[in-house]
Amino acid sequence: MLVQVGRGRGKQQSLSQSTTAHALSPELRLVLRCLDANRILSTPIGENIVVVGRGYEGFAPPIDLEPLGGMTQGVSRRHAVFTLHEGELYVEDLNSTNGTRINGFRIAPLRNYRLRNGDEIEFGTIRLTVSLLRIPSR
Repeated sequence: MLVQVGRGRGKQQSLSQSTTAHALSPELRLVLRCLDANRILSTPIGENIVVVGRGYEGFAPPIDLEPLGGMTQGVSRRHAVFTLHEGELYVEDLNSTNGTRINGFRIAPLRNYRLRNGDEIEFGTIRLTVSLLRIPSR
């Protein structure tokens, strides 16, 4: 099931509240497992957006699909972004040339779609499964 959501701003926390909450909360990591190349890509996600694409001219996105054949597989330089909102993971296609699919369904560009652990996502023709892992604080 695909869920499209609008963009909205939640309540903003003060810096001290945010820092305290971050220190007590587990680290969240976005994990993508490539189905065709048996490779795993992982990056912290937190409150940041995570760009997916392929590196060029000194720019390497946090999730760089060039080593998986990004250019020949139809991945745009800035293909999509992952965001985290209230503990839920979302993906947004950045109007890429070859599009993004979730579980086989092409998504509309410039709109957020909620993802669940185990969803299959395609950037161009690169197929990955998505997981959001919570790593306990030390």
